[in-house]
Amino acid sequence: WEQYVYLVETRAENTRLRRENARLREENRRFHDVQTESRRLQKMLGFREAFNGELLSARVIARNTNRFFRVVRLRIDRDENEVRTGMPVNTYDGLVGQVQSTFGRYADVQMISDTSSSVDVVIQRTSSRGTLRGTGDMQNYSCQIEYLRRTDEVRVGDLVFTSGAGRRFPQGILVGRITEIERRSFGLYQEVEVTPAVDVSRLHEVFVHVSAPRIDLDDDDADSSDSGRSGD
Repeated sequence: WEQYVYLVETRAENTRLRRENARLREENRRFHDVQTESRRLQKMLGFREAFNGELLSARVIARNTNRFFRVVRLRIDRDENEVRTGMPVNTYDGLVGQVQSTFGRYADVQMISDTSSSVDVVIQRTSSRGTLRGTGDMQNYSCQIEYLRRTDEVRVGDLVFTSGAGRRFPQGILVGRITEIERRSFGLYQEVEVTPAVDVSRLHEVFVHVSAPRIDLDDDDADSSDSGRSGD
């Protein structure tokens, strides 16, 4: 009888401890979420304060995905009276793309990984220039730099920024990092693959450039970009 009572009490204690453990895990998860949200908002505030042009913040309210669950288009909560087609869109991590269309209270964003996207870019380390286009790969968000001369010296890991040419995109926004290079023995250009700096699958807010100044790149910008800043 004493053993039976002991087992009953032990079982009750185990149940209580499991409940307490579950409660603590939930509190820890909530605390972690609050910390993550706080860091994200601090980065947004820091980027906005450091940027001299006019920016509009916008919430990502919808994502269109393909059959591989890759995001192909974003929708933001800014209407046709606030933004217009072609306005650049980015986060504190780097360039996202540009406003593709507006309708009613919403706007759709074309990402840089889209095959119809075109961005004039510069390799930060060597100042080599080319045109960034999306590859259209259904399973990732990769881009390629076109018209990059085969004689231009680039390396895997080099950072790629907007050049500001054509004034469609502000100068100095981080675009991504070179992840693959293929130099053929013939032809004028080399094939360079770039992984975008922004993970669009995790976006909650973005900035739309209503007006933007030109920004000079320097060595300090390269250092800061490793921590998610483009040197703006």
